[in-house]
Amino acid sequence: MQGNVIDDRQPLAHGCGFLQGRYRSNSTPMAMYSFLDDYSEGAHPDILRALTDSNWVQQTSYGTDSHTDDAANKIKAHLGEGFAGAIHFVANGTIANIVSIASCLRPHEAVIAVASGHIVLREAGAIEATGHKLIVVPAVDGKLTTATVEAALASNAHFPHMAKPRLIYLSNATETGTIYTLAELRDLSALAKRRGLILFLDGARLGAALASPKNDASLADIASLVDLFWIGGTKLGALLGEAIVVCNPALSEDFAFHVKQRGAMLAKGRLLGIQFQQLFGANHLFSSLAQHANAMAAKLAAGIVSAGHSLAADTETNQVFPILPNAVIAALQSHFAFYIWAKADDEHSVIRLVTSWATEEHQVDSFLSHLVAV
Repeated sequence: MQGNVIDDRQPLAHGCGFLQGRYRSNSTPMAMYSFLDDYSEGAHPDILRALTDSNWVQQTSYGTDSHTDDAANKIKAHLGEGFAGAIHFVANGTIANIVSIASCLRPHEAVIAVASGHIVLREAGAIEATGHKLIVVPAVDGKLTTATVEAALASNAHFPHMAKPRLIYLSNATETGTIYTLAELRDLSALAKRRGLILFLDGARLGAALASPKNDASLADIASLVDLFWIGGTKLGALLGEAIVVCNPALSEDFAFHVKQRGAMLAKGRLLGIQFQQLFGANHLFSSLAQHANAMAAKLAAGIVSAGHSLAADTETNQVFPILPNAVIAALQSHFAFYIWAKADDEHSVIRLVTSWATEEHQVDSFLSHLVAV
């Protein structure tokens, strides 16, 4: 089976709201349908159209253009009347984490993160490369808790012989697709303030977290509780790009110097601004695309459980972690691409299935049909 990409030839037979009017071609390189990640496709057509429509209009550089300014204002409209920080756009999540974390810390200060955290496992030691120690603690359903933070503080207090814990790293959604409730965020925020810590939230899949049926927090809530966070575009229909939201005014000063010094300030900053204009524009793509990705994941999870298999984690966003027999996994790999995430036992493994803004429902149905047929 050949994979698909969007172009202007064949209209998609798809009844899901925002997906209508997209087009597909069967002349693309993927040999099978991919559930590897949520950025296998290029970008949502509205974003591509906006980039094309603005292509010949001259704009100033380095994020000083009208598109970027408008995008920042559109995001600020969701952050609450009391928001007094700043927004900066960068190209990808690793650089968003590097710039955000390194800008806050002195050389002897460290980051508290869960063992499954993205900066711990998936960024090639990028934070350590900036000179900051990671203090790793066990995850509880993928998340940090006040108890694990307190334990980390207690066991890393032999000063000046140990790196000083200074920043708490969260990701929402987590690496296992779970989300932080508003109560959990409030508890962590209160702890951070009480202990003089910086609270930082990695928002690579923040759209999916906010669109989760289990979510009870808003962007304004997050902005009021953390010192800085970022909003992921790459994993939500953008070609590339993330929006760093610096909520604490004390951290806003000179933040642009950190962006520039880390090589994250694009000369053609308009390209990022235009995309976030669309994500937070009149069509509400930021929420609708995430809702679709989550709905496709929920359907996958329900079908997997119906077929008699279990899940390694609750499906709260757009990541599904089934536990399947190795023979079944091998059969499915003939038709679908996905990661084998972890060994469960000698006969079973955990796989990861990720749905996206562009996941087609018939491909979810096809996966479930193949699963039942094996």
